[in-house]
Amino acid sequence: MDLLSVASVRRKLDRIEHLYGVNSPDEAGGRPVNGIDRFFWLRASERENAEKPRFAFRSGLEAAEGDSTGDFRLCNLVLQGGGTLGLAHAGFVAGLERAGIRFLGLAGTSAGSIIAMGLAAIRGPDLARETHRKLADLSSSAPMDSFIDGPRPVRIFIKRALKRSGLFSPAFWFSVIAAVKRLRDRRGLNYGDVFETWFEEVMRELNFESIEQLDAALERIWEDISDLSTPAFGHDIPPPIAGNDTDDPDVRSNRHRDLLQLVTTAMPVGLKLTLPQDLSYLDPEYQRVSPARLVRTSMSIPAFFEPVMMRTNKTTWPDLAGETLGRLLPPNRLNYFKDLDELVFLDGGLVSNLPSDSFRQVMRDVPTIVVPLYGDQKNPSVTGRRAYSDLVSDALSCISAVRLQRDREVWQQNIELGREFERQEELRVSQHGGVARIYPTRMAEVNTADKDWLNFVMTEHDKTELFQTGLNAAEAFLKELKRQ
Repeated sequence: MDLLSVASVRRKLDRIEHLYGVNSPDEAGGRPVNGIDRFFWLRASERENAEKPRFAFRSGLEAAEGDSTGDFRLCNLVLQGGGTLGLAHAGFVAGLERAGIRFLGLAGTSAGSIIAMGLAAIRGPDLARETHRKLADLSSSAPMDSFIDGPRPVRIFIKRALKRSGLFSPAFWFSVIAAVKRLRDRRGLNYGDVFETWFEEVMRELNFESIEQLDAALERIWEDISDLSTPAFGHDIPPPIAGNDTDDPDVRSNRHRDLLQLVTTAMPVGLKLTLPQDLSYLDPEYQRVSPARLVRTSMSIPAFFEPVMMRTNKTTWPDLAGETLGRLLPPNRLNYFKDLDELVFLDGGLVSNLPSDSFRQVMRDVPTIVVPLYGDQKNPSVTGRRAYSDLVSDALSCISAVRLQRDREVWQQNIELGREFERQEELRVSQHGGVARIYPTRMAEVNTADKDWLNFVMTEHDKTELFQTGLNAAEAFLKELKRQ
């Protein structure tokens, strides 16, 4: 299925490029005329006959010297988890790339981690490489139906439950019993092996067979953006990324891993880990596994997929457990966590489904787009208690409240940081001139309406609709920025 060949998709992409691209009619005068330039203030172009660093960077708030045809805008991208709705992320990426935008840092949880890793692998060591065509192909061709890979009775249970058909047949109720037993014994209805094998093959085709190869690509990009850690933008604009101002050699040598951040939940501790950066707390042998394993840890939907088991690094893990839990637990409990030989990894959405602070420290002034997925849901009754389903609704609401609280608090911090940023920009412009930037962390919501996030039996029509939903959200995001 070729999503980009759909007529309505082609027209939308052409429209975005014409109205919001780097070389759109509004850009002809060589000076910023709207909020797109004030948000996407950071631009890059490839140097001629230069090995390292490969790119020259400038502020898009100023007129370019000479031809700016090869310019592209830079930003970070944070993608929320959402099960099979992640296909909408692919449409969003397509829209932004056609507007001349490339992604520096990539972060995601669950479905967002699949797209983030896909983007990182497709671009490889080339920051300027276009990714959306290959990403659309991979997303639309994913064999979602086969990801339901549990034993046959369990597959019957899941598929009939998703399609809401045959729910009163004897075969269905037999499958319910089989599903309950499997949850008891394996903590997940499906193995998750088919997904991991498929994604391993995707990584192999993109020349990413191991974490070591992923590291090499990220390290090359980090070298290419080294100039961004020094003041060079005029009007007292600070460096967009933090410099290597640490004495810790391990931190300095792994800075490139901040360019890709996949969130997962380490149990039984309940600790948020970010991969590949936090691989240092796991057995060194995992450096040689496929990057697909990192994605598998982030998208292990509780109960739906079996969790991933990985061994700890007996040198570094006890220190992390002590630092994060030392004052919160009694000594016997703390020692239990320090002595763990293995960790159980569940979906990162349990601790941070929308990690909007992913790049706050290392790339503080690089524009960052945070992309949540939400749909139309029935509002439960708060006072009326007439159905047993209300009990289920209450339980799910409690789980959701706990699960999303961290993300709410982090986004509230962003709002407060945005106000302070605006004050600092006003002061900078009054003292040094130039144009005020828009706070470089912004949310771009994608409304997936009534689409089911566990629909692993999606039709081609459903896939096209989801992709277009993300594409429409990208256009709406750019349109809103342009008005400012």
